[in-house]
Parts: sequence; C-alpha cells; structure tokens
Amino acid sequence: MKMVKGEEEQPTNQDGDGSSHEISGETSGQQLPEIEARFCNGSIFFKIHCEKQKGVIMKIITEIENMNLAVANTSVSPFGTLAHEMTITAEMKKISTWQ
Repeated sequence: MKMVKGEEEQPTNQDGDGSSHEISGETSGQQLPEIEARFCNGSIFFKIHCEKQKGVIMKIITEIENMNLAVANTSVSPFGTLAHEMTITAEMKKISTWQ
C-alpha cells in the first residue's frame, strides 16, 4: 500500500501545537482510503476510512511502522457493511546515536 496524494488536499493548522492534513482521491476505479493525520509532540494520530478488504488493517499498520513510527494504539470499527473506520496513534521511534 502506498500513500498517494489525491485530488483533494486540505491542510489545516490546529491550535499552535499540532497540524492536520487530509488526503483523499481515487485511482483506476479503486477507492483510496481517506486519511487524516495530526502531529503533536512526537505523536501522530491517524484517522482512516477505507473499504473492507482482506488484510487491509495489517497493510496499513505495516506501512505506518515502515515510516519509522511505533504504533501505540489501534481501534477499528465497521462502518456499514463495506468499510472500516480506524484510528491509530503512533510515536516517532527513537534513533540510537551509538553504533
């Protein structure tokens, strides 16, 4: 799964501490997930609305972890019969300075 910049992009700034960015769109007939990410003090809150597909939850978590983020909490709820509504809290991984 790749995070792709969609047709709509609406950056907003939430109070002075965090920021929010929303991306949505479509490619080749397949609906892309709607992803909202907020960053504050080293933590990132993702809100994701996506189609139900086998393995989609693990793919999303794996992609987040591949971005040097540690998933701290995940919540998934069905949204109708065809979609998932997910919230994920992740933290930036600490990089060791000694080798």
